[in-house]
Amino acid sequence: MGGDMKYRVPLKNPKPDFKSFREVLEGRKRAERVHFVEILMDEEIKKYITEKLLGEKWISYSPERREDYWRQDINFWYKMGYDYIRVSGGGVVSLDWPTKLREIKDTASLSRGRRGWSEEGKGPIASWQDFEKYPWPKAEE
Repeated sequence: MGGDMKYRVPLKNPKPDFKSFREVLEGRKRAERVHFVEILMDEEIKKYITEKLLGEKWISYSPERREDYWRQDINFWYKMGYDYIRVSGGGVVSLDWPTKLREIKDTASLSRGRRGWSEEGKGPIASWQDFEKYPWPKAEE
């Protein structure tokens, strides 16, 4: 980056703009700024940032604390400067997607012991026929 870094987190006055973000993604508008995007953010990193940078106590997900958890999660993405909140299965709501997993020792400074990731060479859907045969979950599931 070099020089003075003008972007500091957490942001004091975030200005999320999902409408603009969506229009850029859909190709209906040219980006006027960089929209931050995360495909995945580990809970260990979110916990560290929540406690060390936001100065808040971390709330792990549980059915009893789900409102507090989601309030915390929304606040995290907001104060970090994102135009959206990322919602996924990862421990909160789990969909059992069939996939090949790889696992190794976690060497990150915020280690969880072991780290896994999905096979990158070929996913469960590689053709239209695979798509048609895929065991999609029902809405009620």
